[in-house]
Amino acid sequence: MLRFAALFLGLISTTALSETWNIDPAHSSIGFTVRHLVTRVSGSFNEFEGFIQFDDKKPETSKVNVTVKTESIFTANSKRDEHLRTADFLDAKKHPNAAFESAKVISLGKGQFKIEGTLTLRGVSKPIALDVEYLGNAKDLLGNTRGGFTAKTKLSRKEFGLTWNQITEAGNVVVGDDVEMTLNIAAVESKPQEAKRTTGAN
Repeated sequence: MLRFAALFLGLISTTALSETWNIDPAHSSIGFTVRHLVTRVSGSFNEFEGFIQFDDKKPETSKVNVTVKTESIFTANSKRDEHLRTADFLDAKKHPNAAFESAKVISLGKGQFKIEGTLTLRGVSKPIALDVEYLGNAKDLLGNTRGGFTAKTKLSRKEFGLTWNQITEAGNVVVGDDVEMTLNIAAVESKPQEAKRTTGAN
């Protein structure tokens, strides 16, 4: 669900100029949790990309754009994953990408931000808000500047057309509506010629 994430801007980077940062999927994760009867099931999306553009002097002008491959959903159960890819849920063949594009960045102080934007999932676009914590930046072993971020939000899957469910004989709903998302993002500052932009969702 997601062009969900770098979400999360080197907003407070020590860099003085507006820069582009690319998400590093190898050091990032996009996870979710949803209720199943009396417990919670967790999963992730394992293929995604995105970029952040920001100006540390004017963080409110920052932008975030993230694309997620819906086919890459993983819950450690192959039959469940296959079902989640069908039209009952993500309809991954018809809608291979989910996308998030920011519209507004609000600084809450002390490394905390709220990012408002649009999530497009299963062909449905809805406004959502991400609660973001900036974890700092540092040079890696290759001399690249990296920024770290954690973002959280809660979605109603039914609002995006994921309405499949079943009722047990006792009258209990099998799958909950609320989906809790947690994104742990590593973003790498790129040179202008290396800046990669990916937009839109299918």
